[in-house]
Amino acid sequence: MSKDESKQKDLWDIIGTDKARGGDHSSLFEQVQLVHRALPESSWELIDLRTEFCGKDLAAPLWLSPPAFVPRDPAFEECLARMAQKHGLALCTGSIAPLLSDPSRKTEFELRALAPDVLLMAGIGVHELASFGPGQVVEAARSIGADGLSVFLKGAWAMLEGESRPDLRGAVATISTLCASDPNLPVLVKESGCGLSYLDGAFLQAIGVRRVEVGGLGSSSPFAMAAHSENESLARLGEMLSNWGVPAAAATDWLSTQGFEVVASGGVRGAMDAAAALALGAHMIGLTDPLVRTYRKGGPQRVDAFIAELLDGLKAVLLLCGVRKPKDMAGVPRIVGSQLSRWIAAGPSAL
Repeated sequence: MSKDESKQKDLWDIIGTDKARGGDHSSLFEQVQLVHRALPESSWELIDLRTEFCGKDLAAPLWLSPPAFVPRDPAFEECLARMAQKHGLALCTGSIAPLLSDPSRKTEFELRALAPDVLLMAGIGVHELASFGPGQVVEAARSIGADGLSVFLKGAWAMLEGESRPDLRGAVATISTLCASDPNLPVLVKESGCGLSYLDGAFLQAIGVRRVEVGGLGSSSPFAMAAHSENESLARLGEMLSNWGVPAAAATDWLSTQGFEVVASGGVRGAMDAAAALALGAHMIGLTDPLVRTYRKGGPQRVDAFIAELLDGLKAVLLLCGVRKPKDMAGVPRIVGSQLSRWIAAGPSAL
């Protein structure tokens, strides 16, 4: 195994573990307290988790995706595809850059055969999008039956990959070109681990982006992972910045307030966090780290049980809040803790 391959394997082994979270940072979803309804005038059978996203009808508002910027695990992605099909959920692939570099690898990305009815988005890093160009990337995405593109922002991950002085210019222009190339193509912009800010939302809104995955603080952090690097300089940088980022709950509130269709991700551990995200305005709940952890413990069977339990838990919370659909959670009474309240109030001040 080469040094680069060994480093990439180490990243996959760390993702989703306590080492990847680092410090004591939190998503702050736990600071959203939902008000109980003793007289909900509803029943379990009336709770309907069906959701529409990117023009597709889903059985529930869950978005399944593998980790960005770490080596792909085809068996794990196949597991996610089968779960998405079984439960009627949305699915995102890992980066399709290998397919763009070598079309003969197409069979590695043919998840549509396992999930013929789901919303399927193809993942691509923004730097790879710039390199190959929108036309080639969209063609590759369509060749595997994808409905649209999820564009991964590189940001902090560039440092984890060894770019000690990364150049992060050009992402806005690259995404703008993609959106302009086909206004009908569903495009989602995804951050991973450090969250999207209110100002980021303003930039994305100006270039026509309508959907985002906030990827906030609370899940695997590139800096927390860097703290375990054999490179001493990178490890020290990782330790210094291990708590860097926007908490997922704050990013969810900011971007939903700005009118985006939000996939809330980053520290969603179960149904209570998912319900809190919906109450903050999320359209979908993004799951990566908990799926990686569950898959490691018990494979597809354990992942299946985790998803079923989360969906039942979410139905229970909706019932106890007196609403029947996920979209109605945005209007339920809630009490927000002081730390999250300060974050929420700080967002618009960036403009």
